[in-house]
Amino acid sequence: MLRKRETKKKSLGQTIKKFFLWVLFLSFLGVSGWVLFFSDYTKIKQVEFIADKLDKKILGDISDKYRSEFWLKYGSRNNFFLFPRGSFTKELEDQFEVIREVNFKNQFPDKLVVEVEERQGIIIWCSRENCFLVDEIGLVFYMLQDNEKEQRFEEYDVVIDKSYSEVAEDWKIEKSQLVVFVYQIKKLIEEKTDLEVQREIETPSMISREIRIRTKEGWQIYFNIENDPEDQVDLLREILNVSISEEEKNHLNYIDLRIAGKAIYNASIKIENNDEGKEEENESLKEQE
Repeated sequence: MLRKRETKKKSLGQTIKKFFLWVLFLSFLGVSGWVLFFSDYTKIKQVEFIADKLDKKILGDISDKYRSEFWLKYGSRNNFFLFPRGSFTKELEDQFEVIREVNFKNQFPDKLVVEVEERQGIIIWCSRENCFLVDEIGLVFYMLQDNEKEQRFEEYDVVIDKSYSEVAEDWKIEKSQLVVFVYQIKKLIEEKTDLEVQREIETPSMISREIRIRTKEGWQIYFNIENDPEDQVDLLREILNVSISEEEKNHLNYIDLRIAGKAIYNASIKIENNDEGKEEENESLKEQE
């Protein structure tokens, strides 16, 4: 009888001990869950964006929208663990076609650092009255809607395909180095010369080796995209500063730099015909190496 009582006491003691252990364990889980998901300790206090051209205020407004929402009306999304990174990333990519990738650098317990990788060297490619965004590897990734070329993407250079080739999203421009060349050549012209050039650039075709840039004065410069852009701009600067007279500059039609190390320029100068007392236009074509 004594042994039975002792066994019952041990069994009851073990049951009570297990009960308290479970209570402690569940309490720990409850407190931990509250601290991690509902307390101010893990409430997101700062979202920092690392981006190049994108407006960080607009990115912040989108993140604020998600942070103000709730899971099942109780769990705030403004939480280090509950913030919907996947949905947020998708919305950014849907709204900003220039985004290539979004990465998060989580700084526990209350800060998110969002790294936005943007496509580089983007140009606008226009053909058959349609315009597309093209990235640095020549990938066509977005067709512009009405007025987007002049408003939403007004900072990007425009290349007009004069051959009217068919273009569609997810295609790749055959001469992909053209995109990088356009980006480099416009920057070099700005840095090394006093010329102001127009936004729109022409190319005879998608597979041609040339682009034609028009200056604000109306004359054109022909470039070969397979030759070094800096060499071509250096030659352009030299011929403008040394070889072309002020009168010829005022009547230039074009400067052709497509042949490596050689510049050909064309100017139409009005001269007076003494015999008839009239002015005639004399077109000069000169070459310099």
